[in-house]
Amino acid sequence: MENEYEVEDLIESSDETIDNELLALEQGRRRFKKIVRWVSLFVVLIFVGGMIARIAFYNAKAPIVVRDPAVLEQESEAKNGSEAFTPLSIEDFDLVDGDYFYEDDKFDIISYGHMDDINIDAINDLYSKYDQILEMMNHESMEQLKLYFYGDRDTYLETGIPSEFIAYYLDGHIHVLNPNAKGVSDYTDYRDDFDDFNYSHYLLVHEFIHGVHHHKIGSMSPEAWINEGIAEYISIEALGYGTKVYRRFFEGQEIPFDSFTWLNATISYRYIYGRSIVDYLVDQQGLGVISALIQDPTLSDDDIMLKLVGTDMDGFFETWEAFMIEEYGMVAYSR
Repeated sequence: MENEYEVEDLIESSDETIDNELLALEQGRRRFKKIVRWVSLFVVLIFVGGMIARIAFYNAKAPIVVRDPAVLEQESEAKNGSEAFTPLSIEDFDLVDGDYFYEDDKFDIISYGHMDDINIDAINDLYSKYDQILEMMNHESMEQLKLYFYGDRDTYLETGIPSEFIAYYLDGHIHVLNPNAKGVSDYTDYRDDFDDFNYSHYLLVHEFIHGVHHHKIGSMSPEAWINEGIAEYISIEALGYGTKVYRRFFEGQEIPFDSFTWLNATISYRYIYGRSIVDYLVDQQGLGVISALIQDPTLSDDDIMLKLVGTDMDGFFETWEAFMIEEYGMVAYSR
């Protein structure tokens, strides 16, 4: 009998051990499933959070920031240990056979037979805004550019520059006719909107922006309104030269065309209305839109607009027209 009790006790003990092991396995399985659920939830939250962050990043409107040149100079000095730019004076130029020469890593400057305070001030102003312009165009560095100044129109035109331009950028060279030269006011639409100081500054900065554009992507855009619209927007709107410019072209005036087909047909339209398109796009999407306009010289303006606003130039015209009517009180084309 004792042996029978011992066997029964052993069986009961074994059953209890098995039950405990099964319970432990079940509890372990439940803990594992719970861990898997929490890990899965954690992964999903990371994925969703990442998607939200990406959407917020791509939809964020870049702020239009025009930074103080003095701050940029201080940052440049702190970054590379060099001294901030010292404004040039006439004494810094070498005078050879009546012409003036100055060269550094940014510019090789030649002034033919003439150098005055207007030119010196314009050059110094360009130096002070050099880094700021590169920052606005999202371009890190530039090669040296050549600056040519001309004291008279005849010498200026001997270079082959089209006579309708008072300043011109071509393949790393900037040509500028002194705004006080005889005949200058005869062929520029903007002269009455500037004093001599701002006008010479505007000319030089405008052409330098073309130089940055060209250096950034290796060519100019095939769409002339993009080239001129960007240069006009940055020099006049963002940097503040000639604050009255364009108001007289827009306010209460009739829009002179009913489609953008005419945009590149007239030289003044490329500047005036090209700038207004850039102005609208920056207002809607931020200053980063400038890089989008010039990032690929092989794209047509229809392709660019499809990327930026989801429609081609024809579709964009109505949006732009409504903006000009609301912003400037313009009247829709009626002929």
